[in-house]
Amino acid sequence: MGDPLSSVVAELGLDPESAPEKGMRLLLLLSFVFPQHFQHKEIVQKVISFLEIERDGIAALTLSVLSFVGKEFTRDHIVLAYFG
Repeated sequence: MGDPLSSVVAELGLDPESAPEKGMRLLLLLSFVFPQHFQHKEIVQKVISFLEIERDGIAALTLSVLSFVGKEFTRDHIVLAYFG
């Protein structure tokens, strides 16, 4: 069996070179419209893990997603509690 991500990309007929950036652009849009859905510990940690992807533009898009999500945090909802 191959990489699960590769099989999804092939099944959808996407270009493997542009799929990661398109996926991040979709997450960026969703984080802008529905930031509250990105505030769970596991999701924030997964988004942060995208910073390790070594492709042009992915880190910038990831930081933008985190910026939209972070705007919704309140003082009672301390981000450091997730990662500390």
